[in-house]
Amino acid sequence: MLVGAAQVDITPTGTPELSGYAGRVQPAAGVHDPILARALALQGGGGGRLLWLHADVLCFRNEFVDELKGALLARDGLAREEVVISATHTHSAPTTMPLINAGEPEPEFEAMLARRLLDVAAAALADMHEATAVAGETEAAVAIDRRARPSAHVDTRLSAIGWRREDGSWAAVLANLPMHNTMLNYDNRLISGDVAGAAARRLEQNLPGRPVVLWTNGAAANLNPPAKTTDFAKVEALGEQVARAAAAALDGARPLADERIRSASEIIPIALEDLATSRRYADQYLADLEGRNPKVKAIADFDDPTGYIRNRLVEGVRRWEALMDQQAASGTLPRTLPMELQAVEVGGRVLVCVGGEVFSRIRGEIAAGAGREVSIVGYANGYNGYLCPPEAVAEGGYEPDMSFIYGGIPRVAPGAHERVRDAAVELVGSLGAGE
Repeated sequence: MLVGAAQVDITPTGTPELSGYAGRVQPAAGVHDPILARALALQGGGGGRLLWLHADVLCFRNEFVDELKGALLARDGLAREEVVISATHTHSAPTTMPLINAGEPEPEFEAMLARRLLDVAAAALADMHEATAVAGETEAAVAIDRRARPSAHVDTRLSAIGWRREDGSWAAVLANLPMHNTMLNYDNRLISGDVAGAAARRLEQNLPGRPVVLWTNGAAANLNPPAKTTDFAKVEALGEQVARAAAAALDGARPLADERIRSASEIIPIALEDLATSRRYADQYLADLEGRNPKVKAIADFDDPTGYIRNRLVEGVRRWEALMDQQAASGTLPRTLPMELQAVEVGGRVLVCVGGEVFSRIRGEIAAGAGREVSIVGYANGYNGYLCPPEAVAEGGYEPDMSFIYGGIPRVAPGAHERVRDAAVELVGSLGAGE
């Protein structure tokens, strides 16, 4: 198999607003560790090719992905299904998604990001060499189910595919661990790759050959790191811990007998609720923030006697209402979101790439339906919010009932989880038999 890999710094020079937390004081106050974009280019020994672009950002807009994949088709002849564009989901990087009250995007940063992604892709494609692909997995019991409800579920599987040069050194690694990249809390204002950035750096340092490491996220909608902090030493320690686990998995990895690369993708519609239904949930959240539900109000006011955080959340709901009214009046209110779903097979290993936040249980459901083991890569090829399973919808909470407000969309309708699961099973099936 031919492999090429490269990475480039995407740290901005200014002080942009950071993404992911509505209660954060903006803008960024500096840089703790550089954020990077990485590229992995593959040419299968039995046919097929793949370009994987990965960056230390929260997520990518669907339109950004469309434009970038179009540019790669025009320049390099790569079809849409031959390109994956994913994000670590760090909440301490410049804003790339216009989330309400959670950071304003800067066009200059997004333009720079697009240029550097194209540059790092070109570098990886221009320097491809023979390598042996190996795959391994292990348990990394670090994430917790943040919802703490009866449907609680945790996925501890850490998987890794690595490419070794003839001298035994490592050229590239594609690692996957389902855990929200949010160990750094809302009161952190320094740019950082968070745990995923620390893990990638450590693995690059620990493995001979200093490989390019794409540390991807998984089905992590309900999974948080074990603690929230502003202590970067704790973030580095957890990054070191999971990097050691990945290195151990690679140390015992076996070569992939099938060197073919296969991929398939499709755009599936994610249905949204009508405005009246969505507004009922927003009104309930607003009333809770304003004191109807003491628990919600207490969470918003936690460690914040000034009321700044709760005021930001209330303002976010008001802005959502104004946006929905504007879109309804102009006839532009969306009824569906176009989500790209992609299945990639590398040497018999299957990765399902989802343009949104899916719950950890979906990996087992897709594997059972497809009759094949799979890894899930979240925050890939765009972003369409939380896609909740029926149990979570019934239980309620932030993910099904509130997160849509900050996304500036109507509420995602029940059934999104099942829609993604069933489409993924069919897409994996379209790849053909495995090893």
